[in-house]
Amino acid sequence: MKTKTTRKMRTKTSRLRLPFVAATKDESGANRLAAGCSRCFRRSRLGIPFVAALAAVCVLLSVTLGFAGDKKPKPGQEPFALIAGSVFREPGYALPEAKVVLILKDAPKGKKLETVTSPRGEFTFRVPPTAATYIVKASLKGFHSEEKEAVVIGEDRVDVTFVLVPESK
Repeated sequence: MKTKTTRKMRTKTSRLRLPFVAATKDESGANRLAAGCSRCFRRSRLGIPFVAALAAVCVLLSVTLGFAGDKKPKPGQEPFALIAGSVFREPGYALPEAKVVLILKDAPKGKKLETVTSPRGEFTFRVPPTAATYIVKASLKGFHSEEKEAVVIGEDRVDVTFVLVPESK
C-alpha cells in the first residue's frame, strides 16, 4: 500500500503595505499629499514653530494651574505626633494581638482610638501635634490590663512600654 505524501506550498511573505495616500493639487497647482500624511503636516501653512509654541503654551498653562490650586497638604503629609510603644509579658517576650486603646484625657467619653499590636508586640498612633495628654491602655485576655499617660507637646514621638502580668488561676 502506497502512502501519499503531501507537499506544503510555501508562499512568500509580503511586506507590510501602507494605506493609499492620494495626491491632490492646491490652488497654486502644486502637488500636495492628502491630510493624514506626515509630509503634509510638515508642509502645512501652520508649520513646526506654531505647533511648538502651542505645545509650550499648553505646558505653561498646566503648570500654572497645578501651582495655583489649593495649598492643602495631601492626606498623610500634614504634621503629626506619634505615640508608639511595645507590649511585653513578664519574662520580656512580645505580646502580639494585644489590644491598645488611646484616649484624650480631657475629651468627652466615646472618643478613642484602638489598635492591636503587631507580631512583635508594637503599636503606633498618629495624633495632632498640639499639646495634649493621652491615656494609653493595653490589655489581653489572660493578663492584667495596664494604663499609662503620654504627654504630647509638638511633632514628637512618645514611647510607651507595657509589661503585662498574667492573671492567676
